Amino acid sequence: MKVKAIQKSIVLGMALALSTAIFAQEEEKPNGLFVKNLSNGATLKIGGYVDAYYQYNGNKPTNTASQATETKGRIFDTEHNDFTLGLAQTKFEYDTGKVQTVVDLTFGPNAESGNFANLAANGNSTTATAIKQAYVKAELIDGLTVTAGQFGTHVGYEVIEAYINANYSLSNLFGFGPFYHTGVKLDYSVSDNIGLMVGLANGWDAPGNATADNNEAKSALAQVSLVDLVPGLSIYLNYVGGAEQAGSETKMRHIGDLTAAMGLTDQLSIGLNAAYGTDYKNLGATNESNEAWYGAALYIDFTLNPGEETTHMISTRAEYFNDNTGVRGHGARVMGITGTYTLSMYGGSFMIKPEVRYDVDLGKSSAFYTRNANSQTTAMVAFIGTY
Repeated sequence: MKVKAIQKSIVLGMALALSTAIFAQEEEKPNGLFVKNLSNGATLKIGGYVDAYYQYNGNKPTNTASQATETKGRIFDTEHNDFTLGLAQTKFEYDTGKVQTVVDLTFGPNAESGNFANLAANGNSTTATAIKQAYVKAELIDGLTVTAGQFGTHVGYEVIEAYINANYSLSNLFGFGPFYHTGVKLDYSVSDNIGLMVGLANGWDAPGNATADNNEAKSALAQVSLVDLVPGLSIYLNYVGGAEQAGSETKMRHIGDLTAAMGLTDQLSIGLNAAYGTDYKNLGATNESNEAWYGAALYIDFTLNPGEETTHMISTRAEYFNDNTGVRGHGARVMGITGTYTLSMYGGSFMIKPEVRYDVDLGKSSAFYTRNANSQTTAMVAFIGTY
């Protein structure tokens, strides 16, 4: 326990020390076409993207009974030595100025991976897995809005959309955290620089099995946003907590998350994500324990020619992630570094992202990665088109 406390202090210390670094965690807006509705002045925005990738895993996973074909520790970019479709997204936004209705549809392998809790009880896909987000948002009074439906999580530095993240592969912190919530939330603008959010949801990535949540309890959502209190600096303090064990309304899962980023110059920006969570782990019929997972990731992005029609960006992500007990399903204590080059052409309508990633398991001498390796190196190239 003393070692865990020290590790927790290190992670939280990194967060506090680097919380002058930034990230704008506002929900992303797609590229798209605006259509003016002359009858009521509303706007309709349609946009989305398609991505595909080829990846080579140095551990060479094979399709045999003893070796998994997937790249371990990844959520989306799992395939080895295959050309693979990632995600096809189409997002519709209808906005009257006071009311916004959003239908965000996704298809492809990553759609099911990112919306796994909406799979049918037999594990088959359903139409629910095509709904990444579907919600209505309305202004109640000046500065106060309500959002209800299925919406993307406020936790984490990254998002599911490949064209928005600097790196193509997802960090462990985001990949093993929540992706979305089904519920209701209130957002209040205290000022131009300070925002508050509170909400209730079925849980993480609920409802689950296309029918219902795994219990009757709800999870609390909260966020404090501090934007441009220091020019160019954005900080988001996030929380999700609730009883998320099937059949239990007392065994709590918590996660506290900090994201921050700052543009140091027009070309250089840095970002930070740090998180600490706890949950119950089932060790048998009557034996359970409360375990923690935590980590931190540092992002550095350098754009050679910002604002031009064709841009070149070099991005580095360094990450530490500890889920050595397997409470979040990862089962390792890893450090990783990812380097990505992004060639963005035609104003961002077409991107090419070559990427190299190295991960090493610090807690084991072997066995976590494919072929009993304690490390994993992957090289890939992704192609993304937006509209």
